[in-house]
Amino acid sequence: MSAPWYKRLGRNGFVQSVAGNTLAGYLWLVDRTARKIDTDLDHKRSDLAQHLPAIFTFWHGEHFMIALASPEDWNMHVMISRSADGTMNAIAAEKLGIKTIRGAGDPKKRGKQKGGARAFLKFVKVLGEGNSVSLTADVPKVARQVSPGLIKLARKTGRPIVPALYLTHPRITLSSWDRASVALPFTKAAIGTTEPIYVNDDEPDDAYWCARVKERLQALEMHSYAQIGGKPAFSSAETQRLSHG
Repeated sequence: MSAPWYKRLGRNGFVQSVAGNTLAGYLWLVDRTARKIDTDLDHKRSDLAQHLPAIFTFWHGEHFMIALASPEDWNMHVMISRSADGTMNAIAAEKLGIKTIRGAGDPKKRGKQKGGARAFLKFVKVLGEGNSVSLTADVPKVARQVSPGLIKLARKTGRPIVPALYLTHPRITLSSWDRASVALPFTKAAIGTTEPIYVNDDEPDDAYWCARVKERLQALEMHSYAQIGGKPAFSSAETQRLSHG
């Protein structure tokens, strides 16, 4: 049986190009009209220069704006899935001058299908060349749970993980699995990072580092919303329930 008409339409190259370019223009408008507030937690972003290249990470659903937060000299490479929606996002990112790496984490271990294994190796190469990378902490359909793949990348390269965000208030929150956030023009925007997290062999358990990254992301999120207004897409009770499966 063929795919629904709207999915077939979303795979059309012309449609993807138009949608991607439109998205790029919209994100540019949001970024240029936002009243930006630095919401760094436990450090100053200016101190990050001594920790670069780094692995910047953020929650799925809050990923649309984050690539616009990094200075050009960081030469950031952003991971974007190979799905039809991902292609649209990749077109938008490249239109805005952001380098992309196609692939996605996959909890069902279908790395070849998702392109995750290839993307991992590309990230290792890019970091080794002195460039920073950016990817979501959680993987598709598993909201607000830090993927062990993020920790493995940090172990492999020796580069630090930097929790980050770019939030706006007010905004539109969709009912998708990740509660995707649609930023609005002419709003307040919080742009923040936390102190870098260096994964080391003193604690060999990846679960420990996953929990630490999650705690830092949540703390940064609460700290940022306290300054611009609004509240997280997931309530504290929901986040607690997700943590326990």
